[in-house]
Amino acid sequence: MKKWSFEPSGGVAQPHAKHLMDQWVEWGDLSPLEQGFIEAMSKAASVKAVRGFEPCEDEELGAGAVPRMIGFSDLASETLELIRKDCAAFQNYANGLGIKTGKAEGESFYRGRQAGSLPGAWGAAFPPLTPHLGDDGLIHLRDAAR
Repeated sequence: MKKWSFEPSGGVAQPHAKHLMDQWVEWGDLSPLEQGFIEAMSKAASVKAVRGFEPCEDEELGAGAVPRMIGFSDLASETLELIRKDCAAFQNYANGLGIKTGKAEGESFYRGRQAGSLPGAWGAAFPPLTPHLGDDGLIHLRDAAR
């Protein structure tokens, strides 16, 4: 039986970065919070059809699974920018409350966001996201409400 696995190789271009050294982001450059968020999103997107991928039948993943696993290098630069911005906001909030933020909290942040179960103002600030395949062949995100 094959297991889900995330492919963290490669990188994501960040053309809007202020410094040349920041224009290419690799997996190891991310915080554990960001890594957890991306892994949870990738697993959910790999199990559910991403708009634009042709769904397939898969014995382990079930009907509607995308035909391949999604890896870090499949993210569009705007997607990574949004994830990093949102994780930084969550990190600041958690630090103010003395809450640790590691990989597990990144996964919980993503799942809570998608379920619409973030508390109070956080639910309004972070609506669910819809992953979709862009014309460039990369994964983009938009608010599910749009």
